[in-house]
Amino acid sequence: MAEAASAVGSSRTDEFDMRFNPDCYCSTVQHTDNEDLTKQRKLIAEIAEFLLEQARTFDDNESFQQMPNFVRDCLQHALMPVEGASLSEAMHSRGINIRYLGKLTKIIENVEQLQYLKAICMCELICRSAKHVFRTYMQLVPAAHCGAAVSHFLNCLLGNSSAASTSNGGDETTSSANNVRKARSTKRRRQAGGIGKENDDWTHLSSKTLWTNLCSESDSYYAFEITSENMDAYVTQNSLQKTSILRRFAQMVGIQMLLRDYGLETGKKALPFVEDDIQNLYCVSKHVDPKAVDAHSLFISGQAKVQQGALRSGFEMVAEALNLMNNVYGAMHPDMAQCMRLLARLSYILGDPSEALAQQHKAALMSERCNGLDSASTILEYLNLAHFSFANLHIAASLKLLYRARYLLMLVHGENHPLMAQIDGNIGVILYAIQEYDDALKFLQSALKLHQIYMEPRALKTALIYHLMARTYSCRGDFRTALQMEKETFTIYSKTFGEEHEKTKESGDCLKHLTQQAVTFQKRINEANRQGAANIGQLVPIETHRPSLQSVLEVLNILNGIIFIQLKNANALADLESAESANDTAASTTAKDTAAADDESKDDETVETSSKTTPNQQPTMQEEALD
Repeated sequence: MAEAASAVGSSRTDEFDMRFNPDCYCSTVQHTDNEDLTKQRKLIAEIAEFLLEQARTFDDNESFQQMPNFVRDCLQHALMPVEGASLSEAMHSRGINIRYLGKLTKIIENVEQLQYLKAICMCELICRSAKHVFRTYMQLVPAAHCGAAVSHFLNCLLGNSSAASTSNGGDETTSSANNVRKARSTKRRRQAGGIGKENDDWTHLSSKTLWTNLCSESDSYYAFEITSENMDAYVTQNSLQKTSILRRFAQMVGIQMLLRDYGLETGKKALPFVEDDIQNLYCVSKHVDPKAVDAHSLFISGQAKVQQGALRSGFEMVAEALNLMNNVYGAMHPDMAQCMRLLARLSYILGDPSEALAQQHKAALMSERCNGLDSASTILEYLNLAHFSFANLHIAASLKLLYRARYLLMLVHGENHPLMAQIDGNIGVILYAIQEYDDALKFLQSALKLHQIYMEPRALKTALIYHLMARTYSCRGDFRTALQMEKETFTIYSKTFGEEHEKTKESGDCLKHLTQQAVTFQKRINEANRQGAANIGQLVPIETHRPSLQSVLEVLNILNGIIFIQLKNANALADLESAESANDTAASTTAKDTAAADDESKDDETVETSSKTTPNQQPTMQEEALD
């Protein structure tokens, strides 16, 4: 044991106790004489190799390096960062420091399916580099000129500012929107004129100088070379939004700004910011949030039970974890929002949509207050809340929530994101349900375009979108286009499942039905042409059946990752019950109740479960796999 512990660099001989000293390479830190710096530096080099090694390919399941695993999770959509904060959290949760952000950007630079992640990384790189420059820049600014200095920096960063614009008393120190505040700020500047003359170095900053500093900072700190000539070229080349950059930078450095349209994307204003736009500067400090250890352990155990298929047991564990968090944290905490989201999902799967809506509503409210109105977590909460609202027949409310989630995602990142495909798919399905076929097609086409970019070429969700578009086109009377869409669905199903699979047969039957409708409609057209304009009424499209809300809800379940597995016979149900009982004795009561219900009815039963099942369930169940 002692030899093994010594070989891996353990600080103790009786157990593996690894201690890393990140300051062992730092020349400004004084080390004690008895420290073994050679051993500590070797450990730091080994952990860096563990993080960054790419000798093995992404498809090798035996690869244990953190960075390739991170990229693989993003490719498989196990991770889906929306903006810089969620990317930082995901990297930290896997032990990857932000200093490796440039390395991550280089790895995914040419991966087509991760171009959205590259855009997030590029936005984060420029914002963090700007944060470092801004910190030094503000140290030389007098307190009376903070507003003008911040607006000047933002103009240099996102506008087309020059050094003379502020030193000559230009537009940055005035505001036409509020004459009273303009007079007050001008009076303050006159009173503090002596201080401004003592130190006005901040007024000499220009866009060119700032961009040079940003490129240098990115290269030295993140080892990533920026080749763009200026910010406008950088934004265009990497498909970024200046609004997203402004939002992320303001969050990093603690700037509160006036809520108005700055026109950053149009580029009509050379100086979009003025002094009165800066409302406040607040302190942003790094800190570690304390965790309720027992509650967090219960939550993780509950998640594990859910993944194993023991839904009722997992639900009880998560509910107990929420109760403990409420006692430790109080009424509001981000971890409690996560618990409520999982409880809502489990309640829905277990057949209680009203309880799911109540829990998800609480989770959304808590996320708004704890994470922010435009955070990535809040967007997900809105999406889930819309799903459960539709399940409770609140159709108008579900559409409003989806539109809100879409607007926030456009603000935070832009349209090119896999999550946008999910949102557009949900909107398209609901619009199809309420017979708004033209608008439904617009959103379904957008979802299909994003699926083709970020999903696999033959992904089953892509086939589902094709099928929905075929149904929508047929309802509009465009049977030719509907046939083309359904043929794509049939091709994907036949290549994935084979000709004899249930899904392939359903798609084939749909093709036959659409063909018959197309032939019938063409006959009507030919007959009307022969008989003249008097019989134009025959061209009225063939009557189509309005989709049932239950069928629409099933599609929404699939789009949002909830799969209902159907058991073919009672023996399969008994096998499922015995497997769940073996995994957890707490689920035995549920298994007995289900078996008793099976004795009374020999019909096919539907067991509701999550998308992850235990290996014992797979031989007896037929699951519609997604991606």
